[in-house]
Amino acid sequence: MELSCRDQLTKLLNRRGLEEWLIKIVTDAKRKDETFCFVLLDIDHFKRINDTYGHDAGDMVLVALADLIRGGVLRTGDVRVRWGGEELLIVMPSTNARTAVAVVERLRQVIESLRLEVLKGEKVTVSAGVAEYRPDEEPSKTISRADAALYEAKAAGRNQVVVAEQTLTE
Repeated sequence: MELSCRDQLTKLLNRRGLEEWLIKIVTDAKRKDETFCFVLLDIDHFKRINDTYGHDAGDMVLVALADLIRGGVLRTGDVRVRWGGEELLIVMPSTNARTAVAVVERLRQVIESLRLEVLKGEKVTVSAGVAEYRPDEEPSKTISRADAALYEAKAAGRNQVVVAEQTLTE
């Protein structure tokens, strides 16, 4: 994939790089009558990390998390995106909200156990919002629901995963 579709710092896809993946994922979901999920992850207290340890340290945290989500916690087909600032977006094809929450909760726990030398042992935590795609809405609307769930997680004390309302399927 060309460089303009990747975030320079994290080497994850950027928003532009996500566009072509989304077309494929939405098309596949409709063809197979499956669902998929969007997950928005946000590093808790990232401004404090930058203010306390410097922006280079903040960049190191972002790179460490990007490396982690490229690793074995997520599944091979999951699409990883630097959404902006300290937010990461994960698209989980062929996945309902219950499965997405289980995977993201495992990821959250791994991140919480991470100790980066640059932060002098201080733990990094993330909040996450999960939303399941509905065929009657645009993907941007599903992402907005994931974003609302993310802010619920932040408001409820951070370091947790929240599912968007009207998302869970049986």
